[in-house]
Amino acid sequence: MPSDLAALIDNGLADIETAGALRGGRDVWMLVRFKLTDPAVSEVFAEEVVPYGLLSNNHARGRVTCVLHQMVITCRSMRRATVTIPDDIAPALEAYLADQRPVPSLTSVVHDALAAFLAERGYLPGAAKRLKLTPARRGSGTRSTSTDHDAVLAG
Repeated sequence: MPSDLAALIDNGLADIETAGALRGGRDVWMLVRFKLTDPAVSEVFAEEVVPYGLLSNNHARGRVTCVLHQMVITCRSMRRATVTIPDDIAPALEAYLADQRPVPSLTSVVHDALAAFLAERGYLPGAAKRLKLTPARRGSGTRSTSTDHDAVLAG
């Protein structure tokens, strides 16, 4: 446990709600609830209401990260269990997890589409055409208007 977090817990400024470990303790996580009513905690979080922190190590076990959340990440009615991954399939599982590519955020896709739209119409000179909009064969929706809508968006 990080020493800063241990100090918060020791002084009653945070509580560990739940924690767990996978793969024989190589992957660990901990859900911490901060006591926002305390002046020291509310000063750190300013005016944001962020009562939960999820601490975990990454899959390569290189560092510990802390992600702040406004709600409980785990379901309270969920049963807690530890699953041990056998050593014979652990390398294959690690390779699979390392090979997963993150899905681009909706914001980046919309930015790419907007840049392509403006570049094709001459409003954004010199921009690379990274995304080409084309109408779907049947339209993106279940109604006939979606076909016309897709055709308009595709230019």
